[in-house]
Amino acid sequence: MKIFKEISRHLTTSVSDVSSQDEISSVRDTAKNPSNDLQRLQSYLNNLKTIAKKHDASIDFSELDELVVKARQQIGDHQFAQALDTIHEIKETIVDVNKELREKASKQESQRAKVYAQKYLEQLDRLIENAKKQGVSDEIIEKLVSAKKNLSSMDEPRKIIEEIRKIMSLKDQFELTKNDRLESRILQVEKTLSRLSQVDGVDEEDLLDAGDTLQSIKQNLNDGEFETANEQLRDLAKQLAEIKNSLQ
Repeated sequence: MKIFKEISRHLTTSVSDVSSQDEISSVRDTAKNPSNDLQRLQSYLNNLKTIAKKHDASIDFSELDELVVKARQQIGDHQFAQALDTIHEIKETIVDVNKELREKASKQESQRAKVYAQKYLEQLDRLIENAKKQGVSDEIIEKLVSAKKNLSSMDEPRKIIEEIRKIMSLKDQFELTKNDRLESRILQVEKTLSRLSQVDGVDEEDLLDAGDTLQSIKQNLNDGEFETANEQLRDLAKQLAEIKNSLQ
């Protein structure tokens, strides 16, 4: 969802609005220098490039760049009528590129949401086990199990977020948040371990040892052994810090 908000925030002037304004202008005076129109479109194009780069969306802007150079040259040669035609072509191409960017962004958001849901499902398994050990009612256990089933079958980002919010509400309502801080720290350690696994020079045995410790932490958390899991997390964090320092 984030990239769509950015597109809306950054691109405050829609191509359709620019087009209608320019058509009125060109009807009024087709010989007028269209430099301002081209500048507006260049700004719009730059914003599209920034958003695409930030979100790793592979978009080919070469055709638009060539058209902008062409229009600028035509304006420089005072070929304003031809420049207006080129600017119209730029607008049409921007509409296509904008659509492509949104489609790719939608796929990326969906994939990220699925990855997040999978990570949350693992946490949810541990939550359900802890809830059982804490003597939480069967009704609440059933709600958590149902939420897990729903979450595992979802692929739309909005629905995934809504379902996770429901689960968080259940956790808050029935005081099942005791291990949330540990879960958050586990996620951070997993990210650190993942990054280190992609760095050259890191001892493979160290990574395997850290991975085994992480699985042990998860099991202890699953068994309700919070203190043991907490101690292991502290030791693992120190171990990963030492690995990072050895690379400097």
